[in-house]
Amino acid sequence: RLVGVCAMTEAATMQWTLGLTVRVQIHPTGDVVQGEVFAYDKNTDILVFRENRIGQQAGYRFLKASSTRNIEVLGQTNVEKFEVVLPKISEDTMARARHREDVAVDTARRLAECVGTGVSEQAQEIFNSLAKTLPCEWSSAGDGVIVVMSDSSGRVRVTPPYKVTSCSGDNRQSLDRVKKVLEGERRKMRLEP
Repeated sequence: RLVGVCAMTEAATMQWTLGLTVRVQIHPTGDVVQGEVFAYDKNTDILVFRENRIGQQAGYRFLKASSTRNIEVLGQTNVEKFEVVLPKISEDTMARARHREDVAVDTARRLAECVGTGVSEQAQEIFNSLAKTLPCEWSSAGDGVIVVMSDSSGRVRVTPPYKVTSCSGDNRQSLDRVKKVLEGERRKMRLEP
């Protein structure tokens, strides 16, 4: 938000007004910049100067306001012309934006659940490879066990070191399917089955 009046000598405590013509020194280089305050964002501490160059188009310089020193106010243009009126956002647009946000948060949450806690890079690669073919999740116990859900016929647990011999489960058909996929993925990764 662009607010305030340039009233103090240190940029870190200043408020900037659009339209002020100022001369400032940039710390630590000592360069001097003169121009009109075009924009100031308090959240990022970014100050935008519009530099009028004789015979050329205006140039814009982005600075951290906190890096400015020796601020000298040279004049002020008509501040009224800089007032910005933002367009009204319809409820439909807001509803679509909220929906996109919800989808993005849900996607990020699901992706985060696919990252194992305290597992090796190789374990994560095996998980990612299995998850391309079969629905997988990390064990909630945090023990590095991959739980593979094969249809509705049962779960198969793949324990470290994530080899075919590390698979266990009650349903023979599900177990064989997971072992076959794991063996193929380990072969692609050039690991022993």
